[in-house]
Amino acid sequence: MRPQGATFWRLGGLSGWQQRTASADLAVSDRQGLSLSAAPAGPLSLDSADGSFGGLTLPRKMAFDSALTLYLVDQTSTVRRYDPESHTFVPFASFVRVANIAIVNDWLYVATGDDVQIIDLARSIVIDVLDVKAIDLAVHKGVVYILSSEGRRVWRHSPYGRLELDPVRAGEWTRITVDKEGELYLLHGNVLERRDPKAPPIADAGAIRDRFDPPAVRMDPSGRFTLAASLALVCGRTVPVEDRQSCLSASREIPALASRRPFCTPSRTPSPSAPPPAAPKSSSNSSTPCRPMRRRS
Repeated sequence: MRPQGATFWRLGGLSGWQQRTASADLAVSDRQGLSLSAAPAGPLSLDSADGSFGGLTLPRKMAFDSALTLYLVDQTSTVRRYDPESHTFVPFASFVRVANIAIVNDWLYVATGDDVQIIDLARSIVIDVLDVKAIDLAVHKGVVYILSSEGRRVWRHSPYGRLELDPVRAGEWTRITVDKEGELYLLHGNVLERRDPKAPPIADAGAIRDRFDPPAVRMDPSGRFTLAASLALVCGRTVPVEDRQSCLSASREIPALASRRPFCTPSRTPSPSAPPPAAPKSSSNSSTPCRPMRRRS
């Protein structure tokens, strides 16, 4: 028989469930409170339809260059670049198939499934082709991590560097990502695994959300997104500061691809009358100077 009266929990104690099990929908902890697991294939799940690992990263096939210009891939495997003057995504390069893209030091890496083509964005030319059957890409501090379909091995490459095999073990992985500290995560089924085979798998994006910087673009379940006003400027673009309280109507809606119609993303943008913020002295890409964009003929 259940005891009558209130139930008390000792603060800092080890009572309660400390970790969600594979079959549990509810996680209970005296340190983290109550949390519900994400719906399978939902927008907050690791296998979310937009490829963002439940909002940990940018949606798949999106990347920003050093000037915070957004590049994306449409349904025809055409890489498009945002043009702030026309407020549209203009064609940049076309491929037969694109698994993902990444940008490092204004070099665009395109994983085609058969190889990785590297394009110099300043000159709009292919400068190298890596002989790796890449199915996914991830970037951290000037290094591109490449997940190959051959043996599911991880390679790494940096501009002006050589292609190297990463010491991470091989596995049955389909996706790769990296947090802000450089820790690699590899998707196996619907859980993330790490370099250390003894590390417990991660089944919930919320468990590691604090290890990732909030992405500047998010998609809704219908595949729609909005480019924040601070990223739609001709120059002086800045990463928006996330505001979970409201969604400003000042966010610029970008008429672009039919399957990526805009929706309102929480963002905080500067007042239209305020001057563009000055670029910081550090090497961070939080703000960009004004420079003309090159147009392809």
